[in-house]
Amino acid sequence: MKQFLCIIFLFLIPLNPGHISIQITTYIQEGNIFDNVFTEPFETIVLVCKDGHWISFTQQLAGTVFFPLDALETKYNIHLEDVVIIMHNHFAIPHFSISDKNMLKLLRRRGFTGSFGIYITSTKKIILYEDDKRH
Repeated sequence: MKQFLCIIFLFLIPLNPGHISIQITTYIQEGNIFDNVFTEPFETIVLVCKDGHWISFTQQLAGTVFFPLDALETKYNIHLEDVVIIMHNHFAIPHFSISDKNMLKLLRRRGFTGSFGIYITSTKKIILYEDDKRH
């Protein structure tokens, strides 16, 4: 973990027109949460909710992944309105397939308003549909 020094100046106007400084240690952690999820050579899909809860699905197939859309609410208590990002992986293909685009259309019709993306496993890069100019 990295540490850095943060100095805060407090102005106490009624009693002391000067200032007081105190030191506070701040601990920083960084990384990519998807690096630990997309480790296999097959496709996986991850849904991340507003409360930080996440769930992943895979069928351990190299070219496709699906998840039980109708069972999200009933079995897993996940509402699409509460999902902030849906990420799935491609091993090397850095663009959205026709199936990806069709899935996003269906998700939007069902109430998903978050970001939809691809994690490229070979390069560890993320492409969000909103940022991809090729569609």
